[in-house]
Amino acid sequence: MLRAAAVLLLVALATTATAQSVPRPPTSPRVVHAPTAWLQPAGQLHVDLAASHRLAPSAAATFGLGVGEVELELTDRLIACPDCGELRAEENFAAATAAFRMGAATSTARPWRAGAVLGFRRTIATRTLAGSVGSPESGPLEAAQLHLVVGARVAGLEVHAGAELLQARHAGAGLDEGGEDGFVLRPLAAIAWTPPPYPRTTMLLDVAWVPELAARAPDLSWILGWGVRYQALPWGAIDLVVRQREDAALGDATVLVRVSGVLKLGRPLGVDLR
Repeated sequence: MLRAAAVLLLVALATTATAQSVPRPPTSPRVVHAPTAWLQPAGQLHVDLAASHRLAPSAAATFGLGVGEVELELTDRLIACPDCGELRAEENFAAATAAFRMGAATSTARPWRAGAVLGFRRTIATRTLAGSVGSPESGPLEAAQLHLVVGARVAGLEVHAGAELLQARHAGAGLDEGGEDGFVLRPLAAIAWTPPPYPRTTMLLDVAWVPELAARAPDLSWILGWGVRYQALPWGAIDLVVRQREDAALGDATVLVRVSGVLKLGRPLGVDLR
């Protein structure tokens, strides 16, 4: 009897030590593509570096201001598809965007968490794109997004949901479905789940919207992102994710590897992260 009790005590101590050896992941500004309802704490810098199997690079740097955060991103999510028909002739192009978000959330020290974020993002630099509107070199694709996201975390499950108001313009033409003002409202959602047996591994799933340059004017399409995130270090993680676009064949999906790191300015690496 005493031997069995001793074995159970050792198992409990080992389980507790294992759970304590895996720190809670630092705050991430996005699941795969969709924004989360969490902000970076004041003075905390989150950096993403990614590349797809098509060798398209992307990067993002997010800095926390307390009740807000600012972000600069180089993204490959935008595409040009001026000759799309039965066979999509997609052309990826890099675009620089800037974003500002503000909101509030409960403490990360609690076993549960809730928050809400309002954010605005717009393109600040894209290369000139050829299209059927205007001249052969008809100008850059300009896009802006205003989003509101609410989220909750209980145990190892995170759920984020909200809506975004989008506007896009190219060569004087706006979104066809946007009417005179050019604004289109779309939902977004994301789920992140950390299975209890694997505290360093998080399964990711989200859906968001991006503008693309279609035959005559910008159009909106959804992108589905799913994959897995492994917290290799207390301050860093690596994601392996798949991006599936609307109207694209399954074999045309994009596979991305993304490495992220977090630093609290003025503190040693990995210290006081939230």
